Amino acid sequence: MPKRLNKTTSPWQSCLNHLVKRDKTSCEAWGDDMNSILIFAGLFSAVVTAFTIESYQWLEADPADTTNAILLHISEQLAGSQRAAYTPTEFTLTSSVRRINVYWFLSLMFALTTAVLAILCKQWIREHHRELPAHSYQEEISLRQMRFESLRYWKVGGIIATLPL
Repeated sequence: MPKRLNKTTSPWQSCLNHLVKRDKTSCEAWGDDMNSILIFAGLFSAVVTAFTIESYQWLEADPADTTNAILLHISEQLAGSQRAAYTPTEFTLTSSVRRINVYWFLSLMFALTTAVLAILCKQWIREHHRELPAHSYQEEISLRQMRFESLRYWKVGGIIATLPL
């Protein structure tokens, strides 16, 4: 059952109080979700970066292998072998190495994109929840409605709902 209005409370003030309470609840929930996503995205990016650094080395020939081949060839020549001049072997990149690196880089890119979007959502939420000086309750309600419509227009709720995916 709804509360009765106090005789001294303006209907506009009562409406504003209800809006502020509702906005505070939803903004806090969204903010908590964004904080969790930012923590997870940061940790996930750190782990993926470590794997990406290691797998990135697979994309080019190992200089130690080339050095070893050249030293072996020099050693054989000094031992009196009549081998032809050293010809380096051509480095070939396997499709599995290429695929693994593409997946690591895509994973890192998606995690960082999620973090950027979460930061943007936190900024939108902060601006929505920020109080502006208004001269009357009607003006403050109008400002809140304008902000609410902007959040709906930019589909902030939908962005927040899809970020964890």
